[in-house]
Amino acid sequence: MEKEFVVVTGASSGIGYGYCQWLLKQGYHIIGVSRHTEWAKELQQQFPEQTIVALSYDLSVPENCYALFEKIKQYHIVLFINNAGFGKKGLFITIPLADELKMINLNIQAVHILTKLFTQYFIEQKKGRIINISSLSAFFPGPGMATYYATKAYILSLSVAINTELKKTKSPVRVVTICPGATQTAFFKNSDFKNNKTLPGLMSLERFIKKSLPKALRIKRKNYLIIGWKNRSLKRLFRIIPQKSTLNYTYLIQTKD
Repeated sequence: MEKEFVVVTGASSGIGYGYCQWLLKQGYHIIGVSRHTEWAKELQQQFPEQTIVALSYDLSVPENCYALFEKIKQYHIVLFINNAGFGKKGLFITIPLADELKMINLNIQAVHILTKLFTQYFIEQKKGRIINISSLSAFFPGPGMATYYATKAYILSLSVAINTELKKTKSPVRVVTICPGATQTAFFKNSDFKNNKTLPGLMSLERFIKKSLPKALRIKRKNYLIIGWKNRSLKRLFRIIPQKSTLNYTYLIQTKD
C-alpha cells in the first residue's frame, strides 16, 4: 500500500509541530516544512517506523513555494496544512514596512500560492484536503496588530470562498479553515507580547491540537472551525456589540505591556 503523506508548513514549533506529532500517532507520514530541519530529529526517534521528510524553505519567498511543490508532488499527499505564519505587535506607523511585507508574503502570498497549487493537485487526484490556519482575529479589525489581523481575514475569506466553490461543483476536495484563539505557543513571544496570560480564552497547545485537527479532518459541510467555547462566545459577542467597543477592547489588549 502506498504511503500517505501529510504536508505541514511551519512544522518546527507550536501548532505545526503539535500537528506533526498527532498525525504521526495516527499512522501518517510527514513532510514538514520550516526554515530549519532540526525539529525532525526528536520526532524520528519517537516514531522510527514513520517516514519524516524535513525540508528547509523560506516560504515568504514566492519562488520557494513553487520549488516546494515541484519537490514533493511525486509523494502520495492526502492532506496539506498551511500553518506557517507570524505576527508583529505594535502600532501600524511603528512597525517597519519590511517586517509587514514579509508578514504579508508569508501569511497571504504563500498561503494563496500553495492553496492554488494543491487544490489543483487534489482535484486531479480526485481526493484530498487542505487545512488553512487562520485565527479568531480574522473576524474583526485589530488595532495594535493591524496587518496581522488583516492577513488572517484574507485567509478565512479566501478559504471559505474556495470551499464553497468546491462543494457547489461536487468536488470531493475540501479547503477547511481553523481559527485558533489565543494558544500557548511561542507566537506571542515572537510577536513581542510581554504578557500573554491576560489574553481571553488562552488554551493549552495540547488541548488545541486534540480539539482542532480531528474535527478538521472529518467535517464536510462547515467551512471553518473555532475551537473552544470561550472563543466561539467571543466571536458571537463581537457580532452583537458595537464595532467601536470591539475596537477599543482590541486596542487595549494589543497595546497592553
